[in-house]
Amino acid sequence: IDAFISSDQNRCAEKLLSAYGEADQEEIRRIALSSTISNLDHV
Repeated sequence: IDAFISSDQNRCAEKLLSAYGEADQEEIRRIALSSTISNLDHV
């Protein structure tokens, strides 16, 4: 868990949850298209 907390994937997840909470469609789209999201299945 400690490794995930300090990872790019965690930071991306936090940003995505924040964007959903704020209903920020542009930010959600930007995050969803980021390379971090596309690499999540490799973690």
